[in-house]
Amino acid sequence: MKKTVLALAAALSTAAGVAQDNPAAVLTPPRHVDPSVVAVNKELPRGEVVSHDSKVDAVRRTPGASKYLQPLTQWTRSESADAVTFKTRFRIPFEWIDRRQFLYVGRASGSFDVVINGAPAAYSQTGGTPGEFDITDASRDGANELEIVIWKNPVSTRLENNRPAAPPQLEGEVYILSQPRVRVRDVAVSTRMEGAAGLLELGVILKSHLLNAHDYTVFWELLNPAGEIVAEGSKNARLEMRREDTVTFFQNIPRVVPWSHEEPRLYTLFIKTQNEGRFREYLSFRVGFRNIGLEEDGTMTLNGVPVEIEMREFVPPGDVARMREELAGMRREASAANGGAAGVMLRGAPPSREFYAICDSLGIYVAGRADIDTRAAGESRAVGGNPSNDPEWEAAYLDRVLAMYHTSKNHPSVSIFSLGSEAANGYNLYESYLALKRLERHRPVIYTDGGGEWNSDLVAAASGYPTPSAASAGTSSADWLRLEAVDVAAGRFRLTNTRRITPFTGEAAYRIVMGRRKVVSSGTVSVEVLPGGTTEFTAPIAGVKAGKTYSVAIEIAGESPLGDYLPDGDPNLKIFRRIDRPLDPASRSIVTTGNFAGGVR
Repeated sequence: MKKTVLALAAALSTAAGVAQDNPAAVLTPPRHVDPSVVAVNKELPRGEVVSHDSKVDAVRRTPGASKYLQPLTQWTRSESADAVTFKTRFRIPFEWIDRRQFLYVGRASGSFDVVINGAPAAYSQTGGTPGEFDITDASRDGANELEIVIWKNPVSTRLENNRPAAPPQLEGEVYILSQPRVRVRDVAVSTRMEGAAGLLELGVILKSHLLNAHDYTVFWELLNPAGEIVAEGSKNARLEMRREDTVTFFQNIPRVVPWSHEEPRLYTLFIKTQNEGRFREYLSFRVGFRNIGLEEDGTMTLNGVPVEIEMREFVPPGDVARMREELAGMRREASAANGGAAGVMLRGAPPSREFYAICDSLGIYVAGRADIDTRAAGESRAVGGNPSNDPEWEAAYLDRVLAMYHTSKNHPSVSIFSLGSEAANGYNLYESYLALKRLERHRPVIYTDGGGEWNSDLVAAASGYPTPSAASAGTSSADWLRLEAVDVAAGRFRLTNTRRITPFTGEAAYRIVMGRRKVVSSGTVSVEVLPGGTTEFTAPIAGVKAGKTYSVAIEIAGESPLGDYLPDGDPNLKIFRRIDRPLDPASRSIVTTGNFAGGVR
């Protein structure tokens, strides 16, 4: 990520604090009724960053394994005329001393204040996207008391007309996260396909909270779906006091299997930092390689190939198991109907991080949408009309759009970014579009309610969604790899890959059977078939006696596509293996089989 991105994000953050003696008291001026007050003591938005103290835990992403993450699940609820307060306790353990502590609030139903040990600590105008707050100075060693005060009638409801009327609620996970005083503030990953190779652009954003300069080394590794290290690197950086800088890497990686609905291959990006001979932080992220494009007629392309998408509006349920089941059902239905892909356009506030992880694993295309809906204000752009054309709301619009982008930008399933729902159009949406285009070089930015104006990369499709192409890029899992005999007597066979995006690499295991069941020879042959291509291979006919009948049994095996959702912490994940070591047979799966009669020898 370029430094200009960081400068833009920093310019949009609000750093000034506002004193408050009572969390439910009316401030002067009250910030939750002021549209220009977007946040107080709130961190810049970022993707999920969780520190671990070992490579094993970081790569496996084992739930609850990080000693630097403390989930908060037990809450008491109280209510006043203006707000609902959720209260809990947390502890700062001894091993967190000399580190920075952050409060993560996944989702709240509206604007909220953060109160720690009876003192105001932070404020967020939007609760629809995850928010993080540096609470190091507000908390103390040992026991602490936390209150999240969610306001009943904040001014932010003008931007949230799609929300049903309901009592204030904490709707997402909440936890305390600890990081070193020189920490990974965010990671920006851009992945592209160039032929059969992948191009990785990586920006590791380091932030120092120290009062003197320090030298750091950033290490990274990329592991393929089988757990093999396919690329790695490191770079030194010097951080001045209380400064932030981006350490960038560019790497071309040969023979990458692209991410798609055909085969949602996920790679693991591992990062660690070192200072004065000690490793300070271990992190990992799931990434996928693909090129997203949008044709003038609204057709979406993946790696240059038109993709047929069955796009639906989707409100992710709060229950993760139910959400996983519904998304898996969408994928099955889309594949069964036309061999195509499933896509979702989010409706309502942005979803939890589990939603994106499931879509990544299932190969579902996501159109992210900012938490902006002002349909109740009408279409007027005059003073007092729709807030989309009121400059007083500019910071609020940019805050929501950029939070939507930064919290989801690294997920391969996120293919399109939308400025909002039904919000008319105007100055604030123009500025939001420009801000997103400065950040995102490849994926489309759209706005379906823009009336054909310039602040949308998609204006031709009447539905506002990417449209089905004339030819589908999908094929059913039953027939995408076809095995045929060319000349059984000569042991010649042909494989055809009918997929248009994903190559196939695997092995053909053959057995020559004489008579009914006597195996007289066997072996394996490596096979590789490009998308839409064919290849021939030979299974030598050996060991068959003259005058005897024989047959050739063939199994085509490839790497397991990992198409089903695998939760973080999967104990079967293999790590620390180099690319030149053979694959474990357990990582292979049978793709297709064939049994061919050879007659009499």
